[in-house]
Amino acid sequence: MFRDGLRLRAITATDGRPSDAVLLDALTALAESAVSSTASDKPRQETSSYTRGAHLHLTRLAAEIGVPATAEKLLGTAQRLRTSWASTVTPPAVCALVAGLVQELADGIDDLVVADLAAGSGALLAALLLGGGKPRAVQAAESAEELRELLRLRLRCHRFTDPVIVPDAMGPEPPFTDADVVLADPPFHPSEKAESHDHPLRWAERIVDCLGPGGYGFAVMPEWSLYTTSRGGITPAVVRVRDALLRRRCLRAVIQLPRRVHPFLTGSELALLILTPGGGAPTITMCDADRIAVRHGAPGRAGWIAAWARETARLIGRARDRAAHPELCRDFRPDHLLDDRPLLPSLRLAPVAGAADHLDTTAISRQAAAVAFAPEPVSVAEWLSRLETAPRVTPVHHERLGNLIRSGQIRLLPGHRIPLGRLGTRGQRVYGREELTGERAVGDRRIDPLVLADYPAASVTEPGDVVVLPEDGLRAVVDEAGGSVLLFPVQGLRIRAYGELRGPNAQALGREARLRLRPHQLAAMISSRRNARRARGSLVRRVDLHSLEIPVLSPEETAELDHVMRDLALHTENLKRRLAAIERLGTDLAAGVADGALTLRVR
Repeated sequence: MFRDGLRLRAITATDGRPSDAVLLDALTALAESAVSSTASDKPRQETSSYTRGAHLHLTRLAAEIGVPATAEKLLGTAQRLRTSWASTVTPPAVCALVAGLVQELADGIDDLVVADLAAGSGALLAALLLGGGKPRAVQAAESAEELRELLRLRLRCHRFTDPVIVPDAMGPEPPFTDADVVLADPPFHPSEKAESHDHPLRWAERIVDCLGPGGYGFAVMPEWSLYTTSRGGITPAVVRVRDALLRRRCLRAVIQLPRRVHPFLTGSELALLILTPGGGAPTITMCDADRIAVRHGAPGRAGWIAAWARETARLIGRARDRAAHPELCRDFRPDHLLDDRPLLPSLRLAPVAGAADHLDTTAISRQAAAVAFAPEPVSVAEWLSRLETAPRVTPVHHERLGNLIRSGQIRLLPGHRIPLGRLGTRGQRVYGREELTGERAVGDRRIDPLVLADYPAASVTEPGDVVVLPEDGLRAVVDEAGGSVLLFPVQGLRIRAYGELRGPNAQALGREARLRLRPHQLAAMISSRRNARRARGSLVRRVDLHSLEIPVLSPEETAELDHVMRDLALHTENLKRRLAAIERLGTDLAAGVADGALTLRVR
């Protein structure tokens, strides 16, 4: 990889020339070798503007990996070279998905007629050709003259010497007919043109016109073309075309692409339409590929595209897999989608449970609420009557928390940045900002141990660790159970002497009686008003944990304070648990009524 990277740098060295011309010269040399009758498969030097050294590197690279792969590597440098057409290239994830769908639905492109109505530099066509298939004919349309020349050279590198390339695909008559696979990634529409005749879905109509019997079309559309609905009794043009495609049964599937899938148009939301000739789609598959991408670690995890494309193509092509994952992919009848609602999978795939599921869910919620409100051995009122306070006689000294950390008495545990999409409802508990502020109950969000294995640097708590949110409104709690994962900006504090109490013979040696730092005492002192007011920062106010001050108390007073704060935390947690239980019951009851599965009454 390093050697090939150096070769590509040498081949595409601009030396003051326009980057488009440099790339065109390299492709010209490759294309001449691809169509030559020699068996060496090496590019000949017939371009005068091409340097001898660059040609030598090009020859060696083509001899090792082949002319088609060399051409794709060269075109992959367009973004680095800042060519004039780099921003219009179809994203790699979309190319991989279309190639997988063609393989799944049409069993590849062998002996098929493939057409691209908005070819650009040919990224979508190249993705299909790299699969190893040999189509019977390749047809393309592109309005820009320089891109037509680039596309012609690219196809020659893939040994297609006679492709049909026309300048316009949106004329009065379709440019191609009876094609087996038709592609279109039209020019991006930066704003909604729902009322205009020049809306994106007219490309979908033209794809249907170009398809032959049993063919498949693939169109990349902006999400707003599927989201727009009628307004005030007026039906926009894009909605009329969308409904017409549904009535003609031309829509085979609607795939909601992942967010930020386009490297240049990062704020755009895109969808992929699979089209068939009229009457060829008895059902429409709605697929939320964004949720599938999150499962594979997109967009931050490297190598997610291949696995995501395989799973999405499998769900679209196999009814058995769709039945196993109805929350990701499901079939709909076309007449059920003609309800003037957005045609987005994320909105159409809302989970709907049956009556039996709702009965079981509400029964569990009622049981959990009954357990939460069961009588306790010691009520809050009784505990408050036993709590006594008295004025302090002896002065107290304070010690900075930073000194305790530097001396090794307390260990600081940093929080880790884990994408929220990788969290679930099973596995180890997590402590994030929501858990510390009370927006979510502790244990509501969890992380699977297999997912956690991808983040070996993430801190995991031990029983007795203090979890701190060092923001404006400082908060600190004690993790009694341990085994929790800290999410940035949450941090943790581990009292080293307290952790050693779990060792053998620790109780027998009387170490606990000599402790000067205990978890609940430390959490209470950290979150006191004295320390909570130490936030600083103009934009995001944070608290420096090293500057916090902890009072120095005797072991006896430390133990008594820790005991009081532990009881107080226990009562607080019980009240939160009761509140969460009753709120969960209300949520489950409302869900059952909303889905039409339950009816409620009070005896």
